Amino acid sequence: MNRAAILVTIWFCLSSSFQVSAAADFFVDSPQVNTWREPEIEVGGWIWGGSEDPVVRVVLESGLWSHPLDFGLERGDVAAYLDEPGAMLSGFHAQLEPPFSASLQLVAYRQSGERIAIKAIRYRPVRLSTLWQPWLKQYLEWREDPFWFALGTSGISARGDQGFSDAYANYRSDTFRIGLRVPILYMRSTQGRTENWQFDPDLGLVHLDSGVFLVDDWLEGLIDLSVDKSLPILFTLNGGVWGDANGGLPDYDLTDYLELDPRNCQWDQNDKVYPDDLVSGLPGSLKSPELSRVLTLNAYNDTVRMYKKRNLQAAGRRLAKFAAEHPSLFAGINLDADVYLSPFVKGSWHDFNPDTLRQFRDWLGGSGLYSDGAILASYREQALTLDEVSEIAQKSFSQWGEVAPPRDMPRQFLPGESEPWMHLWERFRRHLVDLHYDDLSRWLVEVGIDPDKIYSSQGFQAPRKAAMPFSERLDSSLKNYDSAGMTVEGARPNPGHLGAIIYGQSAMNNIETESGRSLFRVFYDMDPDWGIVEHNTADYRDPPGRLPGYAEAYRSLLELFNFHARVLSPMAWNGSNGEFFGEPGFHAHTAYLNTPLDDAVRDFLSEYAFLPRNALYWPFGNEHHISADGWYKTDNQTLLWADKGVLRWRHPEAQLRLISPPGLAIEAAVHTTLVLGIKGGGQVRSIGVEFIDSNK
Repeated sequence: MNRAAILVTIWFCLSSSFQVSAAADFFVDSPQVNTWREPEIEVGGWIWGGSEDPVVRVVLESGLWSHPLDFGLERGDVAAYLDEPGAMLSGFHAQLEPPFSASLQLVAYRQSGERIAIKAIRYRPVRLSTLWQPWLKQYLEWREDPFWFALGTSGISARGDQGFSDAYANYRSDTFRIGLRVPILYMRSTQGRTENWQFDPDLGLVHLDSGVFLVDDWLEGLIDLSVDKSLPILFTLNGGVWGDANGGLPDYDLTDYLELDPRNCQWDQNDKVYPDDLVSGLPGSLKSPELSRVLTLNAYNDTVRMYKKRNLQAAGRRLAKFAAEHPSLFAGINLDADVYLSPFVKGSWHDFNPDTLRQFRDWLGGSGLYSDGAILASYREQALTLDEVSEIAQKSFSQWGEVAPPRDMPRQFLPGESEPWMHLWERFRRHLVDLHYDDLSRWLVEVGIDPDKIYSSQGFQAPRKAAMPFSERLDSSLKNYDSAGMTVEGARPNPGHLGAIIYGQSAMNNIETESGRSLFRVFYDMDPDWGIVEHNTADYRDPPGRLPGYAEAYRSLLELFNFHARVLSPMAWNGSNGEFFGEPGFHAHTAYLNTPLDDAVRDFLSEYAFLPRNALYWPFGNEHHISADGWYKTDNQTLLWADKGVLRWRHPEAQLRLISPPGLAIEAAVHTTLVLGIKGGGQVRSIGVEFIDSNK
């Protein structure tokens, strides 16, 4: 593994502003945007407040800081427009570099002292920290394992990158790669029924009678854009439940076609297969996604497996070629999102498909698909006899064909030992999800994709109300709800890496877990090279207008970096815009642009520039946020407090003992260097470090 440091620092057009009123007339020529990202800002326009109490100065203000603009500049166009000769000298202008990021107010003052607000400007320039850049000369290997920031979006194959490159290009550093994550629906992007639904990498825009496109993006379009813009892409190869969620189209969509045959679908405990559009209003990035009918995961269904493997590998072959030609642009692949035994129909749980039950019997007895030389021999866990199965189930089975799982949904309300027969069935359901992610990853590796570039896409939402924490292991105890076969262990493909979908409190590493460890520690222990393939600090289960603030975003970014996530993909560049917060149609869980999360990510990319991915770093807040980053003291003689990028300490001649947050992702063989930044007066006589390994 690469060496890394534990790093601690204790140190306009008319759509712009225009007003014509009795109070004052004004117009802002520049900036025409509400958020300014360049270090130098140019402000210009005009204001006319009449002659009785004239405007005498125009100022940029932020708190106690202010900067006067040149005022009284000649504006003959304004005098003509207002038909007011006195407005000839109404222009204002300044070009400056404010000393700090801030919310600026462009204001004017009359002779009487009356203040007139003209425009609010969010000044957030890109200023990459170079603190760690010199270290790269000593640790060249830091460049070989970068942190990938891949912002989620769609609809860019034909319409360009939606301004992303211009907005984020300046945040790149040698250890941080900046790009986009875009879905490719490999079961929907096909040549249609006449060509047996072959995957089409160059599909283009297909207009449907409904007025929408068949798909928003296609593979060749993304590759062309990536090369043209030098833009890294994380490719979401999605052929799962979300891949056909945007309306049934069996003539094009292979999943929709396969779902016409109930034998290809998951069955509930009453042997029902539901219409895809049975349940409306489910949350997601689509309006009312269709999720009620889901393809089976059982290994006996050669039809589903053959088609998924064929189309996924077709996409994989093209991406393997792209990765070989442009390795710096290939962020990787994340697989089908939310691989579940369908939890989307209330009161139903799945999969009681007859072929799945046949596989369950094989799994119990270590026979059939799990026998020596069979396709699942490496997954054999036991070889129970029929008598042993009967004893566990508390039923008398005279032949294997009679063996059937329990049909009632799990209702284990208290922790403790699980009911054995139900637990075996749940253990098998978890195995199905685990197996499917393994299959998807293995099929890609077969066509040349580096397994180190493959991630799953499993959702880990915070438990609410009386729900138990979700299962971490395949053999975890039963839960008091239908867990849909989801576990942390089963979400890590072999080969490949764990890819997490996290929203709300999960994204902030702030949920109760089965083991008592932090969620990100669970992820790290399961896979040190895990990634976050979908992320927002808002929760899709909350009201759509509940938008978390900067503090929540800061915590999320601090935590995910210090637990060494390799990939971060927030939602979504083309989602709701924070400037329209509070308006109808705004959805916080898809909002990124002009939100506190956007601001925090930009500060994160600036502050953490040139750091190695395996570092631990505590900046103790920044100019926008005060945070002790989880550190605390143990004595009563000293004062310790956080203050915008430092921890301040007032003390007599004494010893200060600082304790780090618990459960750190530290490897003693890797994290061999501690860097302290010390500011202020006084003299530090000695520093000692104690490291407690909780694993010993």
